[in-house]
Amino acid sequence: MKRKTIFLTGVGSVLTKEAEDKLFKESENAIPRCDSGLSREQYQDLGIPEDKIPQSLKDKERALEFGEEELETEEVFSTVVLPIDQMKLWIQDDGEDTYTTIFLEGGITVTVLEDAMEIDSYIDFVNRSWFERVKDSVLFFFRQKFRNKKNDIILELE
Repeated sequence: MKRKTIFLTGVGSVLTKEAEDKLFKESENAIPRCDSGLSREQYQDLGIPEDKIPQSLKDKERALEFGEEELETEEVFSTVVLPIDQMKLWIQDDGEDTYTTIFLEGGITVTVLEDAMEIDSYIDFVNRSWFERVKDSVLFFFRQKFRNKKNDIILELE
């Protein structure tokens, strides 16, 4: 049996170019310091043995701290293909920007642009029976035929 999926518009955020530059500049110039403000090199210059140097200065990676300042981000949109059988729950955020968060099996969450009603209608559309699909195809065919004949009649009258 073919796996049923729906296509939605995923929403994410990435750092702006200015924020990336700032982060890169800070990471290159950052020297890890302990609570007293001393760096590892300063501890070594003072002749303090390695076992007395704080562990935070021994770690090679250090998280950059920007204080109260927040790095600017911008929204990006992409097509997301979600298998219907993996979708467990979707919750719509009714804030300024209306997004829906979909919870999938395995603890994965995806934020999408479509609202909860749209997602539900997409799932209903995909789960139509064979008879409903044939009926819709026939109705579509005849609507197109009659619409074209109606347009031909109007053109002849002009």
